[in-house]
Amino acid sequence: MKRLRPGLLLLLACTLLLAACATTRSPDTFEVSLADVRFTDATALETSGVFVIRVQNQSPEALQCNGAVHKVTLNGIRVGSGVHKETLALDRLSDGTQTVTVRFGNLALARLLHDLSQTKRVSWQLDSTLYLQAGTRSWTAKTSRTGALDLKEFQTPRPTGN
Repeated sequence: MKRLRPGLLLLLACTLLLAACATTRSPDTFEVSLADVRFTDATALETSGVFVIRVQNQSPEALQCNGAVHKVTLNGIRVGSGVHKETLALDRLSDGTQTVTVRFGNLALARLLHDLSQTKRVSWQLDSTLYLQAGTRSWTAKTSRTGALDLKEFQTPRPTGN
């Protein structure tokens, strides 16, 4: 009878372990998007913004979001982050929102406003970490979503004087 080499045996064990881990993690069947932004309080060093973040369950199974961390980047500048600690129950094939307060450092915000005055365009990135649960399975999921808004489209035409 032939003996298996230790290296081959180790490779086989690692393959089985990775396959087992891959089957216990739930697929990412959700989507996160930015729904609304409002600026609220300002102090000498920071400004607060309220971000409404939509979480969409694209699964035929109910999901529960047991908290989230959302990091916001505007025009390539990481301006702040916010957390949501309340549980968000998402029925199958449904969505819900999380209201998150993001604290902006005023130095980063000043750089952003300078860029906006030059380009009239806002690109955003939302990097989210969600703590999800479906039935008895729990997992951490990370996602990133980007978008852009051309502010020129929102300018009202100036009347011409004759």
